[in-house]
Formats: sequence, C-alpha cells, structure tokens
Amino acid sequence: MYRYLVVAVSLILLGVCTNIKAVSEMIRSTDHFIALDENPAIRYEPGAREYALLISNYFDRSVQIVEARQEGFKGKVLVFVPNTFESFEKYCANPVRACVMGGRLFMSAQANERKKNIKGIFTHELSHVQFYQYVGHWNTQLPVPGWFGEGLTVYVSDDGGAEKVTRQQAIDAVLTGNSIKPTETGGLLFPHSGIRDTRDGQMFYQQSVLFVEWLYTRDLDNFRHVIELLRAGKTLDEAMMEAYGFSVKVGWKQYLSELKHKQSHSRRQKKAPLLRRSAFCGK
Repeated sequence: MYRYLVVAVSLILLGVCTNIKAVSEMIRSTDHFIALDENPAIRYEPGAREYALLISNYFDRSVQIVEARQEGFKGKVLVFVPNTFESFEKYCANPVRACVMGGRLFMSAQANERKKNIKGIFTHELSHVQFYQYVGHWNTQLPVPGWFGEGLTVYVSDDGGAEKVTRQQAIDAVLTGNSIKPTETGGLLFPHSGIRDTRDGQMFYQQSVLFVEWLYTRDLDNFRHVIELLRAGKTLDEAMMEAYGFSVKVGWKQYLSELKHKQSHSRRQKKAPLLRRSAFCGK
C-alpha cells in the first residue's frame, strides 16, 4: 500500500501532463508491429524491415554478452523497430537512439544513421532489459541510482552509447574535479542523471563505468551479491555495505585515491631518465 501511495504522490508532484505522457508511452499498443520472420523477437513497423534485419544480425551475440557479464534473462526479450523517429518518440519519454519502456526495447531511426554503433547501443539496452527483469522494475527506481544502472550497461556493452568520450578523457575529467558525485540511491521525483555534475551525458556514462568497473573487477562475487541484494529490495548503499563492507561514498573516495596513485606512478615512470648505455659498459 505504501508503494502505491508513493507512486501516486510522485505522479501529482511531477505534473499531470508529464505523467500522462509517460504512462501512455508505457502502455501504447504495439500490435501493429510485424514479427520478423528471421527472428520473431524483433518486430517492426511497415517500412522498417531492413533495419530490423540489421538488428537481428547482432541479436544472439548481444544476448550472449549480457548473459555472460550479468545473468540470464528472466522473461521474453522483445525488440520494436519504429519506421520513423517521430514514431519512436511516441514510445519513449526521453527520445534518444534507443530506450526501454515498460520492459520493451525500442530502437530508433536515429540509431540506424550510425550503423557502426548499433551493436553497442543494442547491447547497452539489452543490459537494461536484463537488469529490469532480474532486479525488478520497482527495485530499480528508488534503490538504484542512475550512475550504477548506466555504468553497468556501458561496461557490459563495451562503451555502447558512450562512444564520443573515451575512458582516458573521463579519467582526466575526474582528476581535474569535473566528475560525477555518486549518490547512494535513485529517486522517482528527481532522478540524478549526473549531467548536472559533468554537463555531458556521455561523460556521465564514462565516469559512471569507471566506478562500476572498479567494483566489478575488484570482486565479482561481491558484485553479484550486490545485484542479489538489490533484487531483494535493498538500496545500493545498503547492498554495498553488506557485500563490500563500505558505502557508496567511501567506495568512491577509495577509488579516487587508487586512481590518483596510479596516475601519479604512471607520470613518474614517464619522467624517469633513461640510463646511459655507458653505465653498463664501463665507458
């Protein structure tokens, strides 16, 4: 009952018009989409079959990548391909290149214009689908901050959706103070996108993945335990405390300390003078 009350209050505070639009996008019918013969999990509007076929080339491999780096999917994976960007906007609250709304993955015509990035974008969105299915849609709202969800999908998809910013550029920005400020939880009213910290969406993605990758590679078992705790309804901060023994803020400070030490060591190595050959030859 409490959850429904929170949702109801949130809808009022966020504004009736905004939420009517969001809800309509989540429940808008896709019955007119045509199932692709080569892969019925992919459905397209008339005129978008060629793009649907292109996506089908990446489908199996992208699913394998997500399952290997996260977990298996708990439900069906359905991909919808609108025939125009205008049609895509009717299904996605924040029109970009792709989105997941109501558990359905939509690939936009805008993504089709960047064919070399389609695999990464598609895998990125599949990662979102798996996360929502496994953790639960409600448990990805208040408990999980945006930096964690996006950082995970970018990591899983090998920088999918963040191609314009390199990891080194993200590191340089962090070291100069232009960095994200990882929050402990998400939010319904004002979810923290991170853009207000970095003023750039892809920079936010790349800085988020730095922290997620650090957690992931630090101890994979602990990372998977975090996901299980999120699935049980814990906040990310609670999950990290139980799995790693430190909070989000403490973990971020530790990551920054290690990053600065690593960069300092790297600079010292580059500046170290080379020994002359004569030092070894006695000349």
